[in-house]
Amino acid sequence: DACQFYLIETGFALVVAFFINIAIISVSGTICSANNMSDDIANQCNNLNLDSAPFLLKNVLGRSSSTIYGIALLASGQSSSITSTYSGQFIMQGFLDLKMRKWIRNLMTRCIAIAPSLIVSIIGGSKGAAKLIIISTMVLAFEVPFALIPLLKFSYSNPKMGPHKNSIYIANVFIGIIVFPPMLIYVLAILYLTFRKDTAVTFTEPITLDQPMAQNNMEQGLSNSYEVVEADHIPYSEDLVDIPLPE
Repeated sequence: DACQFYLIETGFALVVAFFINIAIISVSGTICSANNMSDDIANQCNNLNLDSAPFLLKNVLGRSSSTIYGIALLASGQSSSITSTYSGQFIMQGFLDLKMRKWIRNLMTRCIAIAPSLIVSIIGGSKGAAKLIIISTMVLAFEVPFALIPLLKFSYSNPKMGPHKNSIYIANVFIGIIVFPPMLIYVLAILYLTFRKDTAVTFTEPITLDQPMAQNNMEQGLSNSYEVVEADHIPYSEDLVDIPLPE
């Protein structure tokens, strides 16, 4: 019964979080892609973070948007803190088999879970906390796929699960069809983006009085920077032309 209720609770939380994420992305996409938005909204859309995100809900919730957004952040943070705290407590109590008093063990696990975030928030403020969230999300996105393999191995282990173990055939099929191909593609994509060579030339020589055509010569691929090239025949770069310049 406990496993069944835990499955229902986890599934309900994931479904609600899924729809909340869809709502946030839809609202932000609708507001930030509008053609007639004001300069204030445009500046906020260009620099979205945890502090400026509540303005996206003002058109729907009015003045109470900041309060509701803060309650949602508090609830999500509380849920994450409870999960990390209990997981750390179970690891120290079961896997590591540390022999100590319960209140000392509980205090230690809670300090380990809270201390890093508290230190970053005190030193870096809201910007540091936002960067910490982004970094932790990237780390989790990279590590979670690799955690599926030991989890599946644990779930169909007869000495550990007994009669509640999963079928070994289901686990093998799941690993072979679902887990390994996306994980392989994901790792290969990361390796490609990490080690690929940049072919586009983004560095340009500084234009001086002695070399007025240095930048144009580089764009034309000329090795001698003193060669003269007519400016009318130089193609412009569309990605640089379309960049909005600050007023």
